[in-house]
Amino acid sequence: MNCPGDIKTFLMRAGVRPSVQRIAVAKYLVENRCHPTVDDVYSALLPDYPTLSRTTVYNTARLLADSGCINAFAVDAEGMRLDAETNPHSHFVCRKCGRIFDLPPTELPALPEGYNIDSMRVSFYGVCRECNMKVIDSKPQQ
Repeated sequence: MNCPGDIKTFLMRAGVRPSVQRIAVAKYLVENRCHPTVDDVYSALLPDYPTLSRTTVYNTARLLADSGCINAFAVDAEGMRLDAETNPHSHFVCRKCGRIFDLPPTELPALPEGYNIDSMRVSFYGVCRECNMKVIDSKPQQ
């Protein structure tokens, strides 16, 4: 979510009515760029918003994605992930710890005449630097 300044104003400009719950979800996504699931957002916000429902978070995520405020994408069996970064970029998914990292955009392939790309989802899978270092550190010294 490339929202300069006030989240409420940003949502209104995107055509989203800024309810308390929608502002809370959007604010969480802007402040926590960890590609959370709907359950992650729900669990994080529940202590401050005890009447919040998982369905409200899901519907808000859908609305924010449909309005272009966020990206929603699937990278694994856990389901939809939410991403406040809407500029073109790729993802790296660590198979060990499950974290998702933003990468610079991937170059687009040359397309035959008459094809138009309106969105792109590229995810790379492997082991992140931190998990690789844990493997190296856990090996016995000889």
